Amino acid sequence: MEKEPNLWHEVLQRLTKIEENTKNISDVSAKATDAWHKSVNNESDINELKENQKWTWRTIAGICVSVIVIVISKFIGGS
Repeated sequence: MEKEPNLWHEVLQRLTKIEENTKNISDVSAKATDAWHKSVNNESDINELKENQKWTWRTIAGICVSVIVIVISKFIGGS
């Protein structure tokens, strides 16, 4: 009979440890969900930035072509 109180005491200690280890799981889950939503939003923002960068480089290329055409026409036209 002496073993039974010790057994219950040990079970309660282990249960307390389990409760301590699992009490912050909901906080961790909420943080993980928040991080996932931010990563999805960041992915969208990165894709938008890439598209804007393509547009910028195309505009710069168009300006360069226009300048080259103007310079060539000035030399050929002689004015």
